[in-house]
Amino acid sequence: MDEYEVDYFLNLYCDLYQDENEIYHIEYDRTKSNSYSSVFYNTNPNQFVSWYSPNEFYVIHFQDTIYTPIIDYTTYSREDGSGKQLFYLSPQHIGDTLDLYGIIDDEVWDMVKVWVK
Repeated sequence: MDEYEVDYFLNLYCDLYQDENEIYHIEYDRTKSNSYSSVFYNTNPNQFVSWYSPNEFYVIHFQDTIYTPIIDYTTYSREDGSGKQLFYLSPQHIGDTLDLYGIIDDEVWDMVKVWVK
C-alpha cells in the first residue's frame, strides 16, 4: 500500500436488540404520529458518508402524494471515526423490515436491517 493510500472501511450498527439473523428490532410507539431512531457507524476520521434507503414514507399535500426516503443526506464522522444518522419512522412502517445503507463509495458500504414491530 502506498504511504498516501487510506484503507477505507465502514461498520454500521444500532443500539437495538439484534436477533440471530442480524436484524435489529424496534418497537414503534403507537401513541406517536412519527418517530426517529438512530444508526451508528465507525469509519475513518472525518469521513464523508452518504445515506440511502429504498424504504420511504409518504405525506399527502394538496391532493398530491409525496414520497421521501426514511434516511438520506450525508454526514461526516467525528475525529475518532464515529458518527450517527437518524432515520424516520411512522405507523406506515409497522411490520416492515427497513434497509439502511451507509455508503463511502461503490466498494465501501454497509447496511443494517431494522424490523419495526
